[in-house]
Amino acid sequence: MRRLTYVGAAVLVIAISIGLLVPGQLSKPDAESILMGVAHAMEEAKSLHIVFHGTESGVKTPSGLRMMPGPMDLWLSSRAIYMRALAPDGTVIFAGAADADTREIWAYTRDEKTYLVGDLTPIADRAAGVISEASKLFRSDRIMQTIGKVFPDAKMSVATETREGRRVAVVTVTGTLKTSPRRVAGRNVFEVDAGTNRLLTMRQYAKAEGAQEQLVQTMDRVDYDVPMPAEGRTLEVPEGTKTVRATPTIEETERTLGLALKSGKHVLRYEVPRGDK
Repeated sequence: MRRLTYVGAAVLVIAISIGLLVPGQLSKPDAESILMGVAHAMEEAKSLHIVFHGTESGVKTPSGLRMMPGPMDLWLSSRAIYMRALAPDGTVIFAGAADADTREIWAYTRDEKTYLVGDLTPIADRAAGVISEASKLFRSDRIMQTIGKVFPDAKMSVATETREGRRVAVVTVTGTLKTSPRRVAGRNVFEVDAGTNRLLTMRQYAKAEGAQEQLVQTMDRVDYDVPMPAEGRTLEVPEGTKTVRATPTIEETERTLGLALKSGKHVLRYEVPRGDK
């Protein structure tokens, strides 16, 4: 079954990469405090627009990782999630959204030329809860513990510099990504506006033993408190795409709660940990 699982895929993309930070500590900058401050700034924003290049795994590179060639756009608020993945030529490969205010959930896939659409009205309250929690995950909710899992032997450092009159903190996190079948070291570099604790950019590198370091992921831009896309057409779903109606459902497991939209082989799912676990 072809799955478009964005709190599986995109959270991994963002959770590994978005660093996070807290205010204060500017005279004696501390890496962990800076990262906590970034998290706080993201959580406090009414909305976010993030432009990034994600990571592909299981590929034939020394590290088993490589950066996706096209960018992705992600818009987040407490009530909605919009996402768009582009090919290098700007063509939309995938676009999807879940919006508690318009009560819409939909997904477009270029390969199948399909526009999957559902109405959240019958499950509006529970859907809104999943969307809100998924947005928190996409932002920063579990970043610090995620970094700990990705780099169990993490080491952090901070440098500060001034750019065009703005003080910028550069936080570097290094550690081991994996040891088998080949040891791979990781290095994440976060650039942060020291005056606002807002993340400016992020770069993630991987280096397999005996090979050159590779750039495997970037966060190119983060916009705070920006308007959310007004409707699906703003994500450029091509005219003439086949529309398929589907019924969204709430899926529960012992540990997770999910919002899913399915039709045949097409699946869009947002999944979050259960709050009572």
